Amino acid sequence: MARFIIQNMIYDTKAMEYIGKVKKCYTIRRFLGTCSYVSIFICKLYRSSKGNFLLVHKEWPGIYRGKAINEAEAKTLLLENDYNKYSELYGPLKDA
Repeated sequence: MARFIIQNMIYDTKAMEYIGKVKKCYTIRRFLGTCSYVSIFICKLYRSSKGNFLLVHKEWPGIYRGKAINEAEAKTLLLENDYNKYSELYGPLKDA
């Protein structure tokens, strides 16, 4: 799909494990910061063999944005969007 260089590391989605799709809210600032709005993107979540996570979303046709996230944020996104995948990766939560 794509290759991103983030914080001097290469994130290549072809070499990463695809985890699933999640929804992520981003605050977008335009016009030199005078205008901002919140947009929800459907993102693809990937994990590298070293345990690093990457979110990729399509911003415009042909333009993809990648963002490196930590495991805690990945867990939260999975809990909110795909509990089955979360329980597959980290085990089920306890019953109340």
